[in-house]
Amino acid sequence: MGQILIRNIPEETMQAFKERAARRGRSQEQEARMLIEGAVQEDRSWQEFITFTRRMRQQLARRGVGGDAARDIRSDRDR
Repeated sequence: MGQILIRNIPEETMQAFKERAARRGRSQEQEARMLIEGAVQEDRSWQEFITFTRRMRQQLARRGVGGDAARDIRSDRDR
């Protein structure tokens, strides 16, 4: 398992972090781990979403659907 040391955290930030961990009944180490894991998972979720939307755009483009949203809106207005 990896380790991390973070230096120069402002005192007010550190105090707020200690209070946050205490409110959740966790040690500071547990709280930091949860925050880091959550941030990584959020990033993965966004990356999966971006990959999904790119794949959908490619599939739509192969079918001749989609493309330039502004152009599509203009053509709908002209009908």
